[in-house]
Amino acid sequence: KDFGRILIDKFTLWVLDKGNHRVLAFSRENFQVKYIIANGCGKPIDIGTDGMGYLSVLDKKTHQIHKYSVNGVFIGSFDKPNLESPIGLAIGKENTLYVIDMKYNKETNKSETWLLKFIDQEKKPIPIRKFNEISEEFKPSFISIDKEGNIFVVDEGTGHIYQFDPDGSYIGNASIPDYKGPI
Repeated sequence: KDFGRILIDKFTLWVLDKGNHRVLAFSRENFQVKYIIANGCGKPIDIGTDGMGYLSVLDKKTHQIHKYSVNGVFIGSFDKPNLESPIGLAIGKENTLYVIDMKYNKETNKSETWLLKFIDQEKKPIPIRKFNEISEEFKPSFISIDKEGNIFVVDEGTGHIYQFDPDGSYIGNASIPDYKGPI
């Protein structure tokens, strides 16, 4: 079971407390709670910070991304009409936001899992990778981005870690030795 995430920036230790539907911000100096973000977080499932220190919270209940200042002040939400069943989020170079989202395709009567790229929060996301093209059983559980902007996605079903470039092109994958379950 996935209980949360921890992110560390220059001044703050951010903790996603999924069980209590909130995000906690701890001071890195004394590890005291600086603030608690709970308002607006229906069911937070992932967090990310950008180069300016803003916190983005992916909310599975509201199908939105909530943005907060470095001081935990709510700035706004976006993308309600475009997210159906969000799974994870990561922030890459130039504060580009990536979200894994599962969408239902009425034509094929199947679910499809997409990697969406948000360049501008005011515009619709750009779908850059359909994971079902790799495998029908592809079940992403986690997304991360390195300093070069490469995207890494864990397939919970097979224990593979897939690597993509910032535009979603497949680069390669690695198997987790002796994989026995969710990461």
